[in-house]
Amino acid sequence: MIVTAPSTARTPGSRFNKAFSYEGYGRYRELGQTVSHPSHSEEREEPCIVKIQALQHLKLTVPLDAVVEIDADGFIARTVDLPLYGFGNDRLEAISALKKEIESLYNDLMEDDRFTDEWLGYKNFLKKRVAPAR
Repeated sequence: MIVTAPSTARTPGSRFNKAFSYEGYGRYRELGQTVSHPSHSEEREEPCIVKIQALQHLKLTVPLDAVVEIDADGFIARTVDLPLYGFGNDRLEAISALKKEIESLYNDLMEDDRFTDEWLGYKNFLKKRVAPAR
């Protein structure tokens, strides 16, 4: 199964998509090609794992793993390490919504330290993987 994760590079005129192939047991590999949207036949297949390389306004120092699966009303993208979900009519829309959720959580958690131990753990996880855009 091939899925794309859009880049959020700010270079004028460039929007590159990285393609990944899910190989089972949590393994995936980046393909040396660019693709647009998954075909309709791919939308009926099993869940796939993608690496999120960048967020909308924040840079990731380490990619985040996400699982994208079909739902009765569209697609759901969820992180493997955080309790976050994104919903969309297609895979790319679901991944985009998830990126917004990750960024929103990061901004909320960086405001202060008055959180439960669980949420402080998520804060530390994100601190190691997210760097503000310059």
